[in-house]
Amino acid sequence: MAGGPRTIETFRALGALDELGLIVLPLLLGGGMQLTPSLSTDTTLTLTNQRVLPSGPLELIYTFA
Repeated sequence: MAGGPRTIETFRALGALDELGLIVLPLLLGGGMQLTPSLSTDTTLTLTNQRVLPSGPLELIYTFA
C-alpha cells in the first residue's frame, strides 16, 4: 500500500497497520513534512529494519506495538 499522512493515520486508527515502510530521500529543502500529525501518544513504533538503497535513499521499516 502507498499513501501519505492521511492514509497512514486512517489505517492506523482502524488498527489495520502492523508494519510501516518509509523511504527517506536525502534532500535539503525546507522543514519537511510531518508524517502523521495526529499520531496517538499511546502508539509505539519499533524500528525493525533499515537499509540504504543503491541510489542513496534510506528505507526504514517500523512495526506498531
